[in-house]
Amino acid sequence: MVTGSELGLLFGLGVVISGPIWGSAEWGVPWDWGDLRLNTYGLLTAVALFLVLSRRTQPDGDDTRDTLAAVGLFGFALVPITALATTWYQNRHPGIVLVESEDTGLDPQIRMVLMLGFVSFLVLFVGLVTLSGTIQALEEELEGRQRMLDEGAIA
Repeated sequence: MVTGSELGLLFGLGVVISGPIWGSAEWGVPWDWGDLRLNTYGLLTAVALFLVLSRRTQPDGDDTRDTLAAVGLFGFALVPITALATTWYQNRHPGIVLVESEDTGLDPQIRMVLMLGFVSFLVLFVGLVTLSGTIQALEEELEGRQRMLDEGAIA
């Protein structure tokens, strides 16, 4: 949950910050409050922000873990809603454009750029997951050694 919420926040903020810049240029409004996809994605990013900040500021205990798990499950339920929102309610976003058909209007060169971007972000994501796991393992090892030193000093 820790790695997922941290990376969800990182990538979510990237979209929430850069999206309104593009939306303002393309549609004339930075944020359309009537667009289900935008609002659910913003809420999903807010859930990730809550999880990251709560984990860093709240004491570790059963109540904290239960609360964060419940909020994490709410965020997990938002993912398919956000993904399908464009298909359900097409206000500003176009439909799914990766499927081969005449009405998508996606040029093959643009599709190649899109796929290259997808693969690049996937490699970045996998690298960040690996790095985050390594950092967490080192933090746990450091806490264990600190505990051993404290117990040795007390005894």
